[in-house]
Amino acid sequence: MMMVKLKGLMFLVLVLVAVTGCTSNDPALEDLPAPEATRNPSQDMKQSTAPADPDPTSDVIGLHGYVQNLYKLDKFIQEKNAVQRIVLYTIEGDPIFYTLEYTKEGSIHVQYDTRKDHFGSKEVLNYTCSSLDRTEADNRLAYELTDCKDGYSESGKISLIQLDYQRFNKGKPFDFRFEYGVNNNILILIDTREQKLDVKVSSDVNKSVSDFQLREKDMKLIYKEAVNQGLLWDQDNNEETVTCNKKPHESYKLTLYKDDNTYPYEWNECDKNNQNLTILKNAIMGVLQKDKIYEKITEDMLYVE
Repeated sequence: MMMVKLKGLMFLVLVLVAVTGCTSNDPALEDLPAPEATRNPSQDMKQSTAPADPDPTSDVIGLHGYVQNLYKLDKFIQEKNAVQRIVLYTIEGDPIFYTLEYTKEGSIHVQYDTRKDHFGSKEVLNYTCSSLDRTEADNRLAYELTDCKDGYSESGKISLIQLDYQRFNKGKPFDFRFEYGVNNNILILIDTREQKLDVKVSSDVNKSVSDFQLREKDMKLIYKEAVNQGLLWDQDNNEETVTCNKKPHESYKLTLYKDDNTYPYEWNECDKNNQNLTILKNAIMGVLQKDKIYEKITEDMLYVE
């Protein structure tokens, strides 16, 4: 089961601190609202215990341009009746907590907690914002709280997450290898590095295509989704740990290649903790099913055992 361990997070923080020192050019961190003397934390929150440590299974975690569990923010926006915590790390490696909760009126209550930031004000502040907006452009994805009031005396906007795709576009090209299987039988294999596509047409017939290439716009779509889902920075090997007793059941193997790094993942349809991998899997399959070569192959496909 894939999850970004906090030890890995803190190790990366320490490496970044050693390299960059105590300044940051990360816009997501520069836009963190600085508490002012005029903002008074609620008495209830003053007396509450310090926030629980970041939880990689439930929190949206942002670390200097890398984000884990970003799909949870999309779900929060769509459902409009949940509570979602966001943890953003400072350059020194301290977490700052945002807890978002929809009110009955449809606005968003925001709790801003800096008590674990050693260089911060160590306050808990509360705001009310009208909405959480998701803005996606060709080279940028941003999540921003808008029309924030109740003591928030800056622009009325709070920038939570910013992903700059141009930053990730530098270096060597992006490639991937994806295997889709059912009951330990590989039905589809696509390898963009080896330019290879294998499809199992029937129980005893395989179709193979060499020099296979996806269109540039399709590779860009898959790459952006890999960035969005936080899959290009956790270098811990991911082993399939969830046993799936469903028969038949689907299983997946995915290896992402970027620069000189390799990111392997393995999971199955019973593993509900790997929603970010499933989102990327769906993006890959969506692109493949619209590919003309794949469409030609599947014209001959009658059934697959």
